[in-house]
Amino acid sequence: PSSPGLLYSTGGGGTNSRFMAEFNNNHADGAVLEAPLKSEFKNELRVLFASPLAWRDRAGKHHSIPMLDYVSERDHLIQVFKEVNRNVDLCFDFATTDKLRTALSFGCTALHFSGHGHPSCLNFEDGRSGLQLLTNETLKGLVQAGGLKLEFLFVSACHSKKTGEAFVEAGVKHVVCAKVEEKVSI
Repeated sequence: PSSPGLLYSTGGGGTNSRFMAEFNNNHADGAVLEAPLKSEFKNELRVLFASPLAWRDRAGKHHSIPMLDYVSERDHLIQVFKEVNRNVDLCFDFATTDKLRTALSFGCTALHFSGHGHPSCLNFEDGRSGLQLLTNETLKGLVQAGGLKLEFLFVSACHSKKTGEAFVEAGVKHVVCAKVEEKVSI
C-alpha cells in the first residue's frame, strides 16, 4: 500500500492506534500506515509529534492546549519525499520520553520534532495525552545517553532556539530550529 520509494511506519515498539486511525481516515491519496517496518537502509527520518490535550496546574485543574495541525505537517513531509523520489523510511509517532529514548537507543540518525515549545523546554506527551515538559538539560542528557548517533534534528516548535543549542551542545551535528522570540506557523 505504500507509494514507490517511500515507506510509512509508526516506528518504535508498537503501533499508536490514535495516530494510525487519524492517518488512515484523513489521508487523501489512499496511503495507509502499516505496522512498524524494519529499515534495511539508513535513509530513515523519525518524526515525533507532540500534541498534548491538556496540562494540570498546581491546584489540579486541567487546562486545554491548542491543537497543532500535525496531519498537514505529516502530509507535507510525505509529499516532499515523494517529489524528490528518494527512498526514505518515515516513521511517525507521538512524542513521549519513551519514544524518544527508544529511537535514540536504536541508533536514530535523523529526527523531526513537531510540537509546542518554550524557551527552556519542549512540550512532549506523557503517554496519556497530557503534557510532559522536557527541559533542555533533560533533552541533552537523553541524546548523550543514546550513544550520540543522532546527526540531524529539525525542531518545528515555537521558541526552540535554546533547545536547538542544547542539542548542538550534546553533539548533534546539524540542528534546524526557530529563533527564541519567534512563533512557528505553517
